[in-house]
Amino acid sequence: MKIKVIIFVLIIFSLALRLYNIDYRSVNMDEDRQAHISATGPFSLKPIYWAAKQQQPPLDYYLQSLTIKVFGMTELGIRVHAVLLGVGSVIIFFLIGFNLGIALPINSMGTALFALNPWMIRYSQEGRPIASAVFFSCLTIMSVLSYLKGGRLRWAFLSQFLLLLSAGFQPIVFLIVSCISLAPLLITNNFRNKVVS
Repeated sequence: MKIKVIIFVLIIFSLALRLYNIDYRSVNMDEDRQAHISATGPFSLKPIYWAAKQQQPPLDYYLQSLTIKVFGMTELGIRVHAVLLGVGSVIIFFLIGFNLGIALPINSMGTALFALNPWMIRYSQEGRPIASAVFFSCLTIMSVLSYLKGGRLRWAFLSQFLLLLSAGFQPIVFLIVSCISLAPLLITNNFRNKVVS
């Protein structure tokens, strides 16, 4: 029960930090261009083409297209997907510490510092792909840790696949993210035995 209360407080706290003054800065040129491409819809291939051309992650375009459908082509509609991903990153950060057995007061303080980080707040208020990369990085870490504790392998692979789609199409970034996300799986004997057999 105590954990659920802490998670609820973290959600409200993180959401308030990220929604406060979300429309203070006007939409910049990059946000505007991405929003207009995202507005083509969740079933269009134009975001994939544009993401490849700009070497950006296609997953962020599709997430943004959903929030534009709900909130329209406004500052909130363009940026709210990043807000939700930022709040999700804070919650997953807390759950990673909880699953590692870090003491609750220390974990709560570390998560509060993560939630209050000015860069994390700024990127969670911007209609750009940084918040999605942070969210899926945290999700990958959590799913790999879960797998190492006896969890399911498919969730680790799914989160790593989503991380690759949120990291961008720059070849070096794609290669680094692939190596980082697969390394914990490759060093476990259980996984190596499954691959070999």
